[in-house]
Amino acid sequence: MKKKSYIFGVVLQIVFTLVYILCLAGLISDLSYLSDNQAIPDAESELYTWFGEQLIFGTVVYIILMLVAQVFKFRYKRLKKKKKSAK
Repeated sequence: MKKKSYIFGVVLQIVFTLVYILCLAGLISDLSYLSDNQAIPDAESELYTWFGEQLIFGTVVYIILMLVAQVFKFRYKRLKKKKKSAK
């Protein structure tokens, strides 16, 4: 049961990383599209500010999710140590 928890933690970390990379690619794509087409005239500084805010928010959420996934892995390793020391 606990080994499944470890595998679940690893899978969560992989999924979170892939989603984070895709979100960053989407943000960069949006920024370049809006900047090239000048959807908002003379608002490049606002676009960069928006991009920075989204990047910071996304990174904070990513770090929190990675910590949650790490808990699953940590529990398995701690249980494994207890079993080893009990022998």
